[in-house]
Amino acid sequence: MSSPSDAFGARTTGVAQPRLRSRTLFAGALVAGALLGACTGNIPVGGAGGAGGSVSGGGCPTCPTTCTNCGPGSSAQGLGWSTRFPRLSHKQWENTMRDLLKLDRTSGLSASFTPDVMTRFDTNAEENKIATNLRNDYETAAETLAKQVVTNSAQLAKIMPPNLTGDTQAKGRAFVTAFGKRAFRRPLTADEVTAMTALFMKGSSLLGGDAVVAGVELTLRAFLQSPHTLYRVESSTAAQENKIWLNGYEIATRLSYTLWNTMPSDALLAAAEAGELNTMAGVARWASNMVHDPRAQEIAVSFHEQLFGVDLYGTTLKDARLFPTFTRDLEPILQSEARMFFDDVTKNGGGIRDVLTKPFTFVNNRTAGFYGLNNGSFTAAMQRVDLDPQRRAGILTQLGFLAKNGGLVQSDPIHRGVLINLHVLCEKIIPPPNLPPLPELQPAQTNRQRVDNHTKVCGAGCHDTRINPIGFAFEHYDAIGAWRDTDNGLPVDSAATYTLDGQTLTYNDAIQLSQKLAEARRVHNCYATNWLEYALGRKPVIAEAESIKIISDASIGGIGAKALLARITTLDTFRARPVEVAP
Repeated sequence: MSSPSDAFGARTTGVAQPRLRSRTLFAGALVAGALLGACTGNIPVGGAGGAGGSVSGGGCPTCPTTCTNCGPGSSAQGLGWSTRFPRLSHKQWENTMRDLLKLDRTSGLSASFTPDVMTRFDTNAEENKIATNLRNDYETAAETLAKQVVTNSAQLAKIMPPNLTGDTQAKGRAFVTAFGKRAFRRPLTADEVTAMTALFMKGSSLLGGDAVVAGVELTLRAFLQSPHTLYRVESSTAAQENKIWLNGYEIATRLSYTLWNTMPSDALLAAAEAGELNTMAGVARWASNMVHDPRAQEIAVSFHEQLFGVDLYGTTLKDARLFPTFTRDLEPILQSEARMFFDDVTKNGGGIRDVLTKPFTFVNNRTAGFYGLNNGSFTAAMQRVDLDPQRRAGILTQLGFLAKNGGLVQSDPIHRGVLINLHVLCEKIIPPPNLPPLPELQPAQTNRQRVDNHTKVCGAGCHDTRINPIGFAFEHYDAIGAWRDTDNGLPVDSAATYTLDGQTLTYNDAIQLSQKLAEARRVHNCYATNWLEYALGRKPVIAEAESIKIISDASIGGIGAKALLARITTLDTFRARPVEVAP
């Protein structure tokens, strides 16, 4: 048995400082090099729940090279690093560039970037780093965007302060001050304003043309490559009772990227300046309004997509002789089905209980037949349908999940059981060493019997107690997720028992299992843990058990996904970070 990749492996790739391309701008590059180095030393690679680095000159941490006691649920040292310098994901970069430059749409330039390393969630601070190739991608994109803005007078006017007066230097200082506050998501320091204004004044000598336009283009290049733009930098260091409380601008940044996946709006920055985000009540007021924005709905859908691995739905090969109509062109349809399901559930105030139990889905004329419906009654457009509640309940009984975790010709109770243990129950599953592949299915033998006999013979203990009982509940669904009553000519047996939190769950099939899971404290704890990991960009640790309980209690009480997310933003663990401790 091989479990899906779920490791958050440590990486020690150095982070290069973004710079200006030197083609014809060597002098400008020298100036920008001094401007962009916000501190001495590199911004750290800091692990998710990993060991912290020491503090070097200028208040910047050095990169840790070793990690001890860093596993999930540990009381890892230096936990604050991972949330102090998270790099924008490519999606966040696209949204930020659109909003920062006031573009009508995202640029699409990140499609050519060095891809993000996806482990589980795209918010993972451990994996989102800048190595040489990505640094060059940012550089090229900055030049492209800056040129696009300054060569379009209407677009340029959108980012210029109103009623500019005075000489070129005065206009440059006004632009740097106003644009820099939005780019860095905080007011610039006096030194930063001076340095950026000096670069602005070099614009015409390096780029030619109008002094103000050239100055804007050159400083845009610098701003768009700055660590303070590409990273969500949290500079607060004053400790109080083992916590470093974030300032209003840092809270605004956490709020906007957690709830909207983009930079703070001007109104949110103004709230930070006015001190409205300095209290839990103030954060709660803003969060409760922000979750009603369509961008928060996108976050709710994206979280569930990543949690259940929707990007891989439709990618598992099937035997063309047995399943001739289940082809790879179903991939976008199956992914859309899950996406629309999550959108419907969360838009209507649902959470993990509804995700696991609601007997409806979205089909078209290619997929309706797999659910026992008449394909001829549907068009190519996706349509919401209610399903037989005796056969379907929630995401775990939909085609995408079942087919992704199904074999070439048979169901796959092992991988179905593993995925549910990992992502719904937060159970640790360690693959047994040297477990040989399953033997061929024998005459007068069901797939369940084959798996059960094989895992017992091989001594894979966790199969009997953790994996198989969950996976066997789904034996009514074949390799593509279609319902079946017989397997290899024999009746399907999908009944099993599973011990959860000291209690024995007994169920006859996946419907009963899903309903029991939906009420289990462990499932709501896991859901809360996953949400906290998504929001913080790292795995929660032991010290945050109380935060998990608060969110779990709310989930059990029936609060939906978006309301849970808003609740997370009021927790101490969101509004503060732990004191960094050098190893």
